[in-house]
Amino acid sequence: MSSQWIKELRYFKEIDSTQDYAFSCIRNGDIKENTVITSEVQKKGRGRRSNAWISPKGGLWLSLVIVSEISQGKLPLLGIGMCLAIIKAIKKKTKIKTMFHWPNDIYVGNEKLAGILSETETQSGKAKFIIIGAGINTNLGTKDFPEDTKATSIKIKTGSTIDNLELLNEILEQYSRIYSVIVKDGLKPVLKKEIMNNFDLNGKTVCINNDNKNIACGKLIGIDDTGALLLQEDTGEIKKIMSGHMEEKKK
Repeated sequence: MSSQWIKELRYFKEIDSTQDYAFSCIRNGDIKENTVITSEVQKKGRGRRSNAWISPKGGLWLSLVIVSEISQGKLPLLGIGMCLAIIKAIKKKTKIKTMFHWPNDIYVGNEKLAGILSETETQSGKAKFIIIGAGINTNLGTKDFPEDTKATSIKIKTGSTIDNLELLNEILEQYSRIYSVIVKDGLKPVLKKEIMNNFDLNGKTVCINNDNKNIACGKLIGIDDTGALLLQEDTGEIKKIMSGHMEEKKK
C-alpha cells in the first residue's frame, strides 16, 4: 500500500461485509486510525437502507475507517468526496468518463458502476469515527449481474481487466487530498466546481423520492455547502433536499 496516510490494510478472501467488520473492530477497540478493509468477496454486502450489494469475486469491495473527531455537518461531504476520488481515479487509470449520481452513486451513462455508503455514530454533534464503504464493479462480467439490473463494470466498458490494488491506491491518493480540504474548509469553491463538473443530470429536471413517495421535482442546479441537493421548482423557489433517491423526470 503506497498511500502514506493509510496506517493499515486488512485483506480478506471472503467476508460477510467490510462495513460490519469495521464496526465490530471499532467497538472492540481493535483498529488503527486510517485503516482500509478489503475483501475479494462479500457474502452480505450492503448499500444504503440495507439494500443488498452484489459482491462477487472480481470487484473492488472496501471500507475506509477514519478515526478522528469530525463535525456532524461535514459527514455527508466525506461520502461525496469519496465519489469524486473514485471518479478521478477511474478516469486516470482507464479514461472512462464516470459521473456522480447524488447522493452516493457513480454512473456510466444510465448504468451504475459504483456506490458509496458512509456510516458513523455521533455524540454531542460530533463523530469519533466514520466508515466509508465503496463497492466498485471493476472486473465483473455481464453474467455477474441480475438480468433486470442497470449496472456495468470497468471490464464491460473497456474490454479488459484492471488491477484492483492499483486502482485502490489511486483512489486513496485522490481521497487524501479531498479529505484534507473538506475537514479544513468544507466544500471550497474549487472542490464544489470539480464535483459539479462530474455531476450527472446537472441542469435537468429531476424528481426525488423517499420510500417510494415523491417529495420534490425541479431543475437540478447544484449542491450547497452541506452536500444537500438544490432544486429549482416551477415557481422559481429553490428547494434543499438532504436525502432521497434521484431520477430524471420522465417527459
